Amino acid sequence: MMTKRRDFGKTLVAGGPHADITGKANLEYNLCHGVKRLTATVSKISKDGAWDSDELKRMRDNCDKAGVTLEAIRMDSEYIMLRNGSDRDRRLDSIMGNIQKASQVGVQVITHHWTVIPIRRNTKVERSDVRRVHTRRQLAKSVRMIIGSASRTSSIT
Repeated sequence: MMTKRRDFGKTLVAGGPHADITGKANLEYNLCHGVKRLTATVSKISKDGAWDSDELKRMRDNCDKAGVTLEAIRMDSEYIMLRNGSDRDRRLDSIMGNIQKASQVGVQVITHHWTVIPIRRNTKVERSDVRRVHTRRQLAKSVRMIIGSASRTSSIT
């Protein structure tokens, strides 16, 4: 995706997935709107998922010069779906290294976003496979089963 640029007075503010959130124009824009703490993403990532230490230091220095706190870094969450094995072990080692690198530059929070449900946009979803609401009889039976199993487990403990 291309980085979008918006005109903000005399400065151009970049937005999008590859924007430099700690760039001078973005920091000035954020300060004008009262933003004092940032969550950023690292753009220079090696194949094994390791962050570039120099980029982290540059991001922190830019924020320090502008009077903004680099509070958090969002990490990639694809490691969650890796199968057990050497690839996953290498990725987890990189994540441990990334946590240490973030700590060295003063970042206190590392976030990630992971969604189990795929987000489908602009597509028509067929609803024929969706089950209809239970009848009262089925619902009553389900409730009795849940209550019965809950009372059995509570009497055991």
